[in-house]
Parts: sequence; structure tokens; C-alpha cells
Amino acid sequence: MNPTIALAGNAGPDVRSDCQVQLEIRNSGGLDVVIESKVKALYGESIRETCLEVLHFFEIGHAALKITDNGALPFVIAARVEAALASLMPISKEFW
Repeated sequence: MNPTIALAGNAGPDVRSDCQVQLEIRNSGGLDVVIESKVKALYGESIRETCLEVLHFFEIGHAALKITDNGALPFVIAARVEAALASLMPISKEFW
């Protein structure tokens, strides 16, 4: 049986400059991105755009993604989304 939900990254009170991504590939419903971050007011839209850019690159049209951010830079966020995706399905290209 294939897993339907994947986790990538780190979360917790001592984690800095990283994020945890929970990704569920779905059959319908579009893309749903939930962001938990202390800096969401400042960087929430940038975090969302990075996540959507990666999902679109891999041609994912229906997924639920939850990101718990602890100051991750865009390339870290992209890598965590890609890692979660790679644990759910084979991918043949790299985002960055």
C-alpha cells in the first residue's frame, strides 16, 4: 500500500531556520496550503508562493499541504516540499 501522507523537515521549540511539511496528495479539491509561522504576517504570502511553485513544477493539482515554519529560507521550504513529494511518488526531475 502506498502512503498517502508524508512528513519532511523538523519542528519543535529548539528548531531554527527550518520547517516541517506535511503533504497529502488527493484526487480532487485543488491545492490547500496551511501555514503556521510566527512571521506569517510578514512572509506568509512568500511561503505560500514557494510551496505552490514547487507543486506546480511537479504538476500536482490536488493536495493538502501544511507547513510549520521556524524561519526557513525559500530554498529550504522548496527542498522540504520536494522531499515530502518524493516520499509519496517517484519524481524524475529536481526543482532546484
